[in-house]
Amino acid sequence: SKLFQFYKYLNEFTPQKITSTKCVNRKEGDLLQLCRRIENIFNKWENFCSSQKEIKNKCCDYFIYWLYGKIEENKLSIYDTFWLYQSVLKIISSNSSNINKNECEVKFKNETSIDVLKNKKVLYDFVENYDYINGKWSRTDRSKQKEYRNYISHIFNLYHTLEEEDRPKGLSKKYEKELNLFKNKFNNEYVLSSLKRKCKIDDLILKSLKRDESVNLLRGNDETVLSIN
Repeated sequence: SKLFQFYKYLNEFTPQKITSTKCVNRKEGDLLQLCRRIENIFNKWENFCSSQKEIKNKCCDYFIYWLYGKIEENKLSIYDTFWLYQSVLKIISSNSSNINKNECEVKFKNETSIDVLKNKKVLYDFVENYDYINGKWSRTDRSKQKEYRNYISHIFNLYHTLEEEDRPKGLSKKYEKELNLFKNKFNNEYVLSSLKRKCKIDDLILKSLKRDESVNLLRGNDETVLSIN
């Protein structure tokens, strides 16, 4: 998929040796190397994103979820995560690219919980990759189809759990963006009925999706529920 190709590019990106002014006040180690890798990535950012027409408007989103994955992978502490966020924001704000300043900086959220970051990335990756997953699922042999069904069922259960967690009023909406993307992706009655039949998705989950769709319709056509780049 385009998303995983992007992740692969960032993972395999070979940093140049630079004298960093953004990744400082840290001992040598994985965290400092990650920060320097990010600084190198943004030095080449505009050329790379401009050449990828199909994902140009999603480059910042893809980078942010890749970063969430790296924070989880390295099991960074709250202190280290906050330091990394601040360093990345300095890298973004000092970069001359308008793409960075107008999009990446605005989208950046200082979430430090490893569990929250993992959930956000899992849900986003699924929505972004669903068409690719569905295409492979339809072409795979029966012996492997159960694996796809279990995976999709697991993600829908995760969506429902996070939706319930984010619903109470007055609390911060940690998963608002990812939940809205999910609702926007799965708003087709035929698709939901098909998934329910194949993956044994609970009716409560489907009702929550339909409930949110009804609420959005009542808001009227003039209100934008979600802006997707």
